[in-house]
Amino acid sequence: MDIKIPPEDRLRPTSICPAARKRRARRRRTRWLRLRDVLHAALKLVVTGSMAMMFVVGQQVRQMPASSEWTVPDRAPNIRVLARNGSLISNRGQTGGEEIGFADLPWYVPAAFMAAEDHRFREHFGVDLIGLASVLLGSARAGGITRGASTIT
Repeated sequence: MDIKIPPEDRLRPTSICPAARKRRARRRRTRWLRLRDVLHAALKLVVTGSMAMMFVVGQQVRQMPASSEWTVPDRAPNIRVLARNGSLISNRGQTGGEEIGFADLPWYVPAAFMAAEDHRFREHFGVDLIGLASVLLGSARAGGITRGASTIT
């Protein structure tokens, strides 16, 4: 006994079913929408963080005294002579010497300082992104802070 199924009741393969096509397209669109939303949120976070950072730096700059008012502070004696039990016997000497201006330094003093601290100092805009990325990567690999970035700027 052969049972004949009418053509309208037969199941269609999903590859040609319009409803299945719509579902697939909707899923694909939803996936891209989610990625776009994540990227949009990341961009908002970066912009907001940058603005907050500029605000904090601006506040710090406003609170600083004028560079003409900067002076070398008076220093206390720097050598402490202690007894075996840890009690202070005496202090000897003063740290530092005379106060001189930046223009009075020989050219090689700031150059040596920059060479020791940040060899790419003249190549970046104030923040060494390559050095910062290196520090972040090294710290992430070690699972904690391993070293600092440039401190000149």
